[in-house]
Amino acid sequence: MKTDIIPTTQHGFLPGRSTVTCLLSSLDKWTKEIDRGNSVDVIYFDFQKAFDKVPHRRLIHKLNEAGIGSHLLEWISAFLSDRQFYVRIGDSFSDTYAVKSGVPQGSVLGPVLFAIYISDLSRLLKSNHTFYADDLKIFSDPSSNYDILTDDIKTVLQWCEICLIPVNRQKCAVLHLGGKNPCLPYQIEGEPLREVEKYVDLGVTIQNDLKWSEHISVIVKKANSLIFLLSKCFQTLTKDSFLILYKSHVRPLLEYAAVIWCPYFEKDIALLERTQRRATKMVKSIRDLPYSQRLQELSLNSLSERRLRNDIVWTFKILKGYLKIDLSTLFYISCEDRLRGHRLKLKHEKYKSRSREHFLNNRVFDAWNALPANIIDSESVNIFKSKLLLV
Repeated sequence: MKTDIIPTTQHGFLPGRSTVTCLLSSLDKWTKEIDRGNSVDVIYFDFQKAFDKVPHRRLIHKLNEAGIGSHLLEWISAFLSDRQFYVRIGDSFSDTYAVKSGVPQGSVLGPVLFAIYISDLSRLLKSNHTFYADDLKIFSDPSSNYDILTDDIKTVLQWCEICLIPVNRQKCAVLHLGGKNPCLPYQIEGEPLREVEKYVDLGVTIQNDLKWSEHISVIVKKANSLIFLLSKCFQTLTKDSFLILYKSHVRPLLEYAAVIWCPYFEKDIALLERTQRRATKMVKSIRDLPYSQRLQELSLNSLSERRLRNDIVWTFKILKGYLKIDLSTLFYISCEDRLRGHRLKLKHEKYKSRSREHFLNNRVFDAWNALPANIIDSESVNIFKSKLLLV
């Protein structure tokens, strides 16, 4: 059986891959191109009800071609066959209908089967591209690769027609990146492809200038709305109950994929920190204390400190190979033997653009190189995290 059935461009529902690895891989290439003075066109595709549309016969055929056979293929075929569904509203039930297509959602196997079904599309594309399950984006410099991008659009549409998974044209879009972008037009199914100035990519708002103020404004608004709702639902909160609510509901909104959009404008940094400052006032017993003391009472760190620690942890996972996808091109390791400290010191990258200046590899440079060797040589991510807390 083949071991490379699912290509490395697929980041969804696989160990060591995630929405963050998908975004990191893409943003690394985009910021490098822009730093060289080039442009990037990112074309987003949306497949219509992709998980529900997968035809079982074609899926079994693709599994067989991928080298999955014998009893395992028979077991998967039985897993997909003779499935039924009905609709329940209150105490009323609809008639039962047969499920004629689609992979079972909510199962462990379903997303993997979909990833295998769509895997051959990756081998047909010539442009840079990444998948997260059924989310596909292709990208390249339009000044030199416009024909390749337009050919890849046709390739995606042809694949969709053959594999019976339609494209939702209204949700497809192109994002033009770079100050000198020619903003060339594209078509999809004979209609002009929608051009956007920003796009929500796997939960992160990407602007055409690669600044993060819009995304930060969105997540702060969501977090503040939730803080208001929680303050109304829970009139009296102890420190412990507050920490449970804050860490499980509010802080994840402010930190999801922060390694991608880490702020560098003072106004954005202050806006995020002000949200946590407001949240800590929900505990009445410490409401009148200064913010720094409230953090001490709650054993919390500032969001800025947490983002820096998150950057360092991601750098450790990438350089130590804990991810099941190669992102090592983000960093340049110094080959100088005379340098003091650990053996994974980063080499400083030259940059011209602000987007590259504040990308992960450049903003983590000083903090990572300053770490002692005994922390860098940690035997696992959890040990590394625990040692990092003591620094």
